[in-house]
Amino acid sequence: MGKKRKCRMTEEERTIHDKAVKIRKMTDRQIIEYIDDIYKTGYRAGMKTSNISPDKIIDEIKKIKGIGPITLSKIKQVLEGVK
Repeated sequence: MGKKRKCRMTEEERTIHDKAVKIRKMTDRQIIEYIDDIYKTGYRAGMKTSNISPDKIIDEIKKIKGIGPITLSKIKQVLEGVK
């Protein structure tokens, strides 16, 4: 397959290509910061849209056979740390 010329790229393809070139030119540190920023942005957006509270999760976990009060308290600690 031959090399695609810029003049034959659609606007969307050109935008994607330019972004890929920009990422390839980044240093390792810049790439890591870029990826971390994307992850954090997505995580925050997901948390905003989530309507599940830790209390609802704990109530459902209580129903599982074999989960005692000690394990439940450990799970609560983990969930409270995520907030």
